[in-house]
Amino acid sequence: MEAYCYIQKRGECMFKKVGILFSILILTTTPAFAHVMNETNLLEDLSITEAAQEVVLLSALGVIPSQDMEQTFRPLDTLTAWDLAGWIGYYNRLEGKTLNELSKAAVEEGLISTIEGNATYSLVNEAFFLGELQLENPNEQLTHDEFAKFVAAHVHKKVNGLSLMDKAGFMSGPTGVIERVERKTKKTPKGENVNVYQLTIDGKLFELGLHPRAIADSVDPLVWQGQLIAESWYGSNFDTDTARHLHQDEDKDSHEQPVGISEDTVADIALQFIVIGDRSVTPALQAEEKAFTEEQIPQVVETAKLDEQLSSLTTQPKSVEGSSISTTNKSGFLAIGIVLIGGLLAFGFHKRKNSLK
Repeated sequence: MEAYCYIQKRGECMFKKVGILFSILILTTTPAFAHVMNETNLLEDLSITEAAQEVVLLSALGVIPSQDMEQTFRPLDTLTAWDLAGWIGYYNRLEGKTLNELSKAAVEEGLISTIEGNATYSLVNEAFFLGELQLENPNEQLTHDEFAKFVAAHVHKKVNGLSLMDKAGFMSGPTGVIERVERKTKKTPKGENVNVYQLTIDGKLFELGLHPRAIADSVDPLVWQGQLIAESWYGSNFDTDTARHLHQDEDKDSHEQPVGISEDTVADIALQFIVIGDRSVTPALQAEEKAFTEEQIPQVVETAKLDEQLSSLTTQPKSVEGSSISTTNKSGFLAIGIVLIGGLLAFGFHKRKNSLK
């Protein structure tokens, strides 16, 4: 068939081959785009879970595998100890190309005490928090959905000085309105061309990661211009150890790009998790913010009342001499009132004394 093609339809065949070569050339020279993932494209069944945002967060942290190992989340399935072992192995970046291999590696490393039966809150606590959490229902089993909510609610819990965010190499990033979004073509350390997105926030430039997770309505960063970043986190683009030490630098301004931005090379440290729009932030931060707000409400209300009273005093009509005369008049009225009350009391006492005689 190939010989016939060259003999009888040589021109047509050559045209087809040139077309194929041209297509290959385009594919090999066109830069790849940064791939933003949210709850619509991360896993196939996140539309049926109430913990979609939590799953996006845990995927960013490397707790829950995404498309490289799993295509579905199966939110209503009961979490088995074997699956939990695979997830803790994945989070700790153990060697393994499948969850089964990661589960075996986690057991060998002593990261989980058992792989038999279904997982419990106690086993999750042991695997991810070294048993430091105080649990109301330690022996209760949980679904994948409940696992996501439980772990996401404690991502800022410090265990031996480090939280899950810290151990994943995440550091708090900028917040505020995205003033501008630009797309740039840069090279990776391997020399590959990729299109990256740069965000301008409060006049400062930040680079978006190559595979960031976003809690956003759109996965197209160009649409984000003019929208609010409620929360963001830095992490490594290339699984290096650089990001894992960022949290140790307490003097580092989280609103600065940690390692700087090159004109030609993809940043090693970039924004890997971002929350777009006026929406809730991660569950753990919600809880902290709510507790802080409730604690401060009485003080805020009292302060507001005091400010209102002071404002009403300062907006009183002033006399010719200014506000000091108004203050003097008020003091005078107060003194007169005290004298009058004292006089009435004295008069009443004197009258009663005369009646007793």
